[in-house]
Parts: sequence; C-alpha cells; structure tokens
Amino acid sequence: FCAQSIHYDCDINTHPMLSSERILAGAKQAEANGAHRYCVVTSGDRLSRQDFATVLRAVTAIKEETSLKRCVSLGRLDSNEIEELVAAGLNRCHHNLETARSYYPKICTTHKYENRLETIEKLKSAGIELCVGGIFNLGESDRQRLEFAFEIAATEPDSVPINFLNPRPGTPLAGRPPMETWEAVKFIALFRFIMPKAIIRLAAGRCEALGRDQRLGIEAGVNGLLIGDYLTTSGNDINKDFELLDNLGFDSLRS
Repeated sequence: FCAQSIHYDCDINTHPMLSSERILAGAKQAEANGAHRYCVVTSGDRLSRQDFATVLRAVTAIKEETSLKRCVSLGRLDSNEIEELVAAGLNRCHHNLETARSYYPKICTTHKYENRLETIEKLKSAGIELCVGGIFNLGESDRQRLEFAFEIAATEPDSVPINFLNPRPGTPLAGRPPMETWEAVKFIALFRFIMPKAIIRLAAGRCEALGRDQRLGIEAGVNGLLIGDYLTTSGNDINKDFELLDNLGFDSLRS
C-alpha cells in the first residue's frame, strides 16, 4: 500500500534526510499555523547513525526554540537510541501496528508484527508516550478491524492515529475504492468505545474517506487531527480544518 516501498515503481521523488535546521524551520511554521505538537517522520525500517544524530539535534532544537511538544516516527529503535531521544527532550513516539495481527502478513513481509510490539514495549518501558494506530481499508474484514482495535488498546496508547487508505498508483492496492463514509464513522465510534481515554486522531486519507463530512468523524469520537501534508500526499487546507473545529465549538484546540 505504501508508495515509498522500494518494491514498487510509484514515480515519487526521493530525498535525503533534511538538516536539523530545516526540520526546526518546519516546526516553527507548524507552531505559527496553530499546531501544538510536531512529529519528525522518516521512511524505512530504521535510521543510519548519521541520520539519527540529525533527528536528535532537531528534537533538542524544537524543545529549546518552540513551545511545541516533540514526537518522532522513526521505525525500529533499540534501547540505547530510545534513551538518547529521551535525553534530547522527546515526549512521544509514533509506531503503528498498521493492521490486525491476523491480516498483517498480507500487508507487510519485510518485518514481523512482533518486531513492532517489541519497539512499542521498549518505548513504554522508557516512559515515552505512545502513539499507536494503523490504516483502515487495506482489505481487512470487519472482524479484523475489531481485532485490530483490541490489539492497539492492549498497548495502552496515549494517541491513536486513524488513517484511511488513499490508494497510490503503482502499489498492489492502487485500484481499491475509498472506504465509505458511514463505514469509517462506524469504526471510529467503535475505536472510541474500546479506547475511551486515548486521543483518537484523524490522519492521512481522512479527506478521501470522509470528504465534506469530517465533522461526523469528530462527532463519532475523534478528539485530534493531524494537520498539514502527509508523507507522499497533500493534506486538507489548514484554515478549513480550523474553521471546522471552530464551527463545532473546539476553538480551544488551537493551543
């Protein structure tokens, strides 16, 4: 499903790691746009030592020069790397399970489901807040979506990003139709019921799945949005997101 996979020809641009200065500049722009948390996201299974050092410098700079909370999504991490991130000022780490354990082998074959759980357990042991979610509409059944919800709940996450497949040309799921709006709303509500204390965030693919009805997702139990653009796709207009929140009485979320 991922356009960044080296196994598929998806006609996307590849880029080296941004400098810590450019990452900091992006964080400052996000803060000016109303964000209260900034996540540094990379692709791949894990980072080289050089790229990891860049992330450490960026996290430290964001802590020192903004009021933003710091989050990363870096793939697999070992215990030493996690300790370094804590020392740099990291608040939260994002590490998705992607889909239900029973469906995972049909989606990912480069590493095992257990590898993801191992990283999550190391993060939890270090006292880092957890951001654990996944993607709907990969071909999983309704039963597997419920299985997935309980598997996420078992990690005791602070934040649960809900993504919806936005089919990318060149991937095996390129021709899959978008998830129907009311189907998406139903499972958002079920995730909220199963994880009543977690921050449930609408993330990538929300425009495709919910269209003009994103308010239904919020009313179903969402209490967070990922704003701005995503890894290889454009996100919703930030001003429209804030207008939606204002209309629903959530103006305080700007801070």
